Amino acid sequence: MPDGFLEQVRGLLLNAKLTTNLADFLTRLRLYMNILLAEDPSGRTFLEATAKVVFLQGCPDDLQQLLKSDQVSNPNITFFDMCSKAEGFDGIYAFGPRGATKGMFARAMNNMRSHTSTPNSAPTPPPVFDPMAMEIDNINIDPPPALS
Repeated sequence: MPDGFLEQVRGLLLNAKLTTNLADFLTRLRLYMNILLAEDPSGRTFLEATAKVVFLQGCPDDLQQLLKSDQVSNPNITFFDMCSKAEGFDGIYAFGPRGATKGMFARAMNNMRSHTSTPNSAPTPPPVFDPMAMEIDNINIDPPPALS
């Protein structure tokens, strides 16, 4: 192995981020892990713990939330099992660098992001109601369709 190769791989592992799609991100992380584990299997526990942290930090917030809640019920999950869980979630929600891109979860998270992404915007004014109007004045009733 060339001098400095393992240090380069460690650096790539520690700086990994999801930039395109989850499948590419997982492929890179698994490759780095397999290279490092082949060189020194005795450090597996530390390396797996480090890889899980790096993986979670490189994931979008909504995927992190799903994986961390899964860790609560399964605290001894391995790095490779966590990758498999992430692939399962990706099959449902199609994660990209900014988060889920399909499904009800994506709509909810994107809606939440749009409400929290503009902290300096002015609040919307409350709707104006006529104090003299009766409740019935504000009801819109569509006529029933004509029978043929």
